[in-house]
Amino acid sequence: MFRNVIKENVKQVLKEQEEVREATSQWQHDWPSKYTRMLTERFGSPRVLSKDGYAEWINIAGFKRVYVRDEKVTHNFPETHYDSVYSTREIHVPDRLYSDFANVTGSIIIDGLKKEVTARCADIVANAITLGFVEDVVAGRQAPDKEEYGRRINETVVPNWFDDPLNEIE
Repeated sequence: MFRNVIKENVKQVLKEQEEVREATSQWQHDWPSKYTRMLTERFGSPRVLSKDGYAEWINIAGFKRVYVRDEKVTHNFPETHYDSVYSTREIHVPDRLYSDFANVTGSIIIDGLKKEVTARCADIVANAITLGFVEDVVAGRQAPDKEEYGRRINETVVPNWFDDPLNEIE
């Protein structure tokens, strides 16, 4: 009986992974498609998946929400790369800091009404670094400094709550 349960679970996982492969094969951009498959292998099927370029998970990797869009948002800081992965945490950012974060990077998206911040980067590691930076600034441990943010990205300074579930940190 135990083997039958395992066998059925494996079948279900393989079916879910095939559904994700099929949906993302219709996406325009390679990286979002590949990254969606990587997240699926680690966290299971997304809660939302569309053939037109969207996948979303809830409560994974220390984030309230992670979603991938089939897009290539060009970002030139601290190096040229493309963003398509979004991660959200509950962080209350005081109104007085909004423009400070806007001057650091366009990757920080503040929703003051929901008291959430979303980071848009190339992967969840960079998103964790970005949101850790926001948390440190809000807590008064760090000034909203663009150079410090760039250093954290370049040196992969992740916050304590992030455990790198995809083993992306070299």
